[in-house]
Amino acid sequence: GLDHASFYDDFVEMVSRVPEIADCYYLNGDFDFLLKLYARDPEDLEKIHKSIKDFKGVARTRIYTVLKNVKEGIHIVDFHGEATSEKQWFANYFDGLISASIGTHTHVPTADWRLLPKGTFLQCDAGYCGAYDAVLGFDVGSVIDRFVKDLGRIEVPESGRRVVYGTILDIDEESEKVVGYEPICYLDGKELDYGPSRL
Repeated sequence: GLDHASFYDDFVEMVSRVPEIADCYYLNGDFDFLLKLYARDPEDLEKIHKSIKDFKGVARTRIYTVLKNVKEGIHIVDFHGEATSEKQWFANYFDGLISASIGTHTHVPTADWRLLPKGTFLQCDAGYCGAYDAVLGFDVGSVIDRFVKDLGRIEVPESGRRVVYGTILDIDEESEKVVGYEPICYLDGKELDYGPSRL
């Protein structure tokens, strides 16, 4: 629970920074929030719990541990970040606990599709959707002017070809594991041959 409702925004911001917190629910009743988190062992759980207790405005906490997984949904993590190493350690750390971890943000799709030893699917970046004849979605001329001449602002093209990158996952509902995947790329609505299919 929080000391006061004014700490809501600070708490939500801190929760977003902890990768072990899978879900966060805002409640009415005795507690303000319900957090679902993953820990490897009791020591890891205590470490995460201590970090949450240190959040600004947290007045009290309570821990419940899962004895048996009766039913749980499929979990796909969108890891938004720059570093490939961060995305790889995260997926390996939670291997077998999540169905898939797919990275975003760098705009360039990576050809590192893989199933980790315990069944979690990993791709460090699925690519982006936007202008194709551009620099990371921005008008080429305006980007050149910005870098070479330090002039003007970077513009988004108003017309031109558009590209959509992505990855289709085939997930077994019973095991909640990825059993197939297929990278896709559409350029101006036309599907292009792209990447190995494992469906």
